Amino acid sequence: MASSTQESNKREVYKQYALTAFCEFIGTFFFLFCTFTAISAMKFTSDTTTLDPTKLLFVGATFGLSLCINVWIFYRITGGVFNPALTWGLVLLGKMPILKGVMYFIAQTLAGIVAAAGAEAILPGKLNVSCGLAKGVNQGQGLMLEALLTAELMLTVLFLAVEKHRATPIAPLVIGCTIAILHFISVPFTGASLNPARAFGPAIVEGTFDKKHWIFWIGPLLGATFGAGFYYFMTEIVNYKTLNPGQDFDRDVEIEGAELKRQLLAYQASTSSTPSTPAHEVNLTFGRKEDV
Repeated sequence: MASSTQESNKREVYKQYALTAFCEFIGTFFFLFCTFTAISAMKFTSDTTTLDPTKLLFVGATFGLSLCINVWIFYRITGGVFNPALTWGLVLLGKMPILKGVMYFIAQTLAGIVAAAGAEAILPGKLNVSCGLAKGVNQGQGLMLEALLTAELMLTVLFLAVEKHRATPIAPLVIGCTIAILHFISVPFTGASLNPARAFGPAIVEGTFDKKHWIFWIGPLLGATFGAGFYYFMTEIVNYKTLNPGQDFDRDVEIEGAELKRQLLAYQASTSSTPSTPAHEVNLTFGRKEDV
């Protein structure tokens, strides 16, 4: 009987993993499809192929808004990861089971291919959204840029979305703003991958693989690893909450409110069982305790 129950539980867990991976595929698809088609629309309506500040702002805003919207849609379903590098970082930290991480990694990568293929199939002309090093940018520079900027994204996700605090409800907005500024920085130099699925999909569909494509895998994975390592150091070794106390005051109030509720329930139980007990004998305390 116990073995049967365990097998049933395993099947239920695998089913949940499969469903969330499928939803992660859908979310990653919409995130990338919106960005690929928007970039194509910009190029379709532009008279020049030169990247100028206006186009740079458009590309950054496109990625930021698309990520913000789709993370907000799927956050409560899958976590809204949409990035194999971020998935890798979450698995390293133990924030995501290995099997679920593998399924997410595959789903996100496939979604990048399908998004690129869908954009090319629907829109006129040849899709032209691949990542690549700009003239004058060497492989070491491209690798470090991709790694450092992905580390920034990883830290944003960990400290605002994985950590539960007063800013968590607006995490999708901040993550979108983060990806926008990271694109402002990196689009002129690398095309701004920061996400292996974003680089891999167009490379497959457009046939633009070259000897430098590894940068758009290793760079983001290294960045996610660094971000995960720094987060582990700050939470498990240093305990960063002691460095600047009081920043989550509303969380303290919530905890104290729960304690007050517990005391009230205890008071009600005591008065119902012994009606003669004077109310003043029950000591209720609430509020922050200050050292005088």
